[in-house]
Amino acid sequence: MKPNRILMKVVIPLLAAFLILACGGATLAATATPAPTDTPTQKPTNTPRPTNTPLPTPTKIPPTPTAVPMGTPVSNGDYEVNIVYMRTLDTVYLDTMYHWVPTKGNMFVELGVIVSNSNPGSKINVRWGDVSIQESNGSV
Repeated sequence: MKPNRILMKVVIPLLAAFLILACGGATLAATATPAPTDTPTQKPTNTPRPTNTPLPTPTKIPPTPTAVPMGTPVSNGDYEVNIVYMRTLDTVYLDTMYHWVPTKGNMFVELGVIVSNSNPGSKINVRWGDVSIQESNGSV
């Protein structure tokens, strides 16, 4: 037998079986159009209106630390802080007998700081824990 005849003997029965299975084995017939009736349709249900979405409440954003160059004053409304000079120290002398030497990787820094009261006549408290020094490479 030639290969084309074998192919036809296999493909034609498979194609016929596929068509019969795809159509459900029944012949296609038109369906009758339903006749109109006098029966009323159900009334549509009332869809509830959406409620008003509440507006977002304003959120206080705490002050964000921002680096400023030396010599630029920074104010919080009560006082103003300005770093006017800075130098590093190899050794800090407490008196003629005692001195401190920084450990490896650390340094002593001397700062010239001017703090100005923005509300004359009132006392101010400067929280030095909120003040930090940032190096030029970004490390604190």
